[in-house]
Amino acid sequence: MAYFIIDEVVQTACIVAAREVLLKVRGKEPWQDWKAFFVVIGGIWTGNHATVPIRVAAAAVFAPVVEKVLTWTERRLPAHVRERTISGNISLGAPVAASVLLVCEAVLVLPGVIGHMLVSRKRRSLPAPSAAIR
Repeated sequence: MAYFIIDEVVQTACIVAAREVLLKVRGKEPWQDWKAFFVVIGGIWTGNHATVPIRVAAAAVFAPVVEKVLTWTERRLPAHVRERTISGNISLGAPVAASVLLVCEAVLVLPGVIGHMLVSRKRRSLPAPSAAIR
C-alpha cells in the first residue's frame, strides 16, 4: 500500500511536469499533438522504471506508518464490515480501509494538480513582461 501511494504521487508529478515541458516547448496541450504525447508517455515510462529502487526504499520506510493508519481506519469501521470475510478469508474491512486511505490521498493530491494547471493557464494568458513595458 505504501508503494502504491508513493507511486501514485510520483506518477502525478511526472505527468504534470511532462505537460508543462510540452506546453513550453511546443505551445500545445499534450492531447493536441499526438506524436509529442507518445514521446512524453515513453519518457514517463522510462523514468518510472528508473526510479523503482528509490520508490521501493521509500515504501519500506513508510510501510509501518501506512500499516498504523490502515489499522486505525479499519478499527473505526462498523463491526459487521470488519467481521465479514471475502475470498481468501480476508476481512472486508482491509480493502475498505485501503480505499478510504486512497480517497484521502486523492483529496490531498488532486487540488495541487488542478491548482497548478489553473495557475499555469493563467500565466500563459498574461502578456510577457517585456511586452507590458513597451
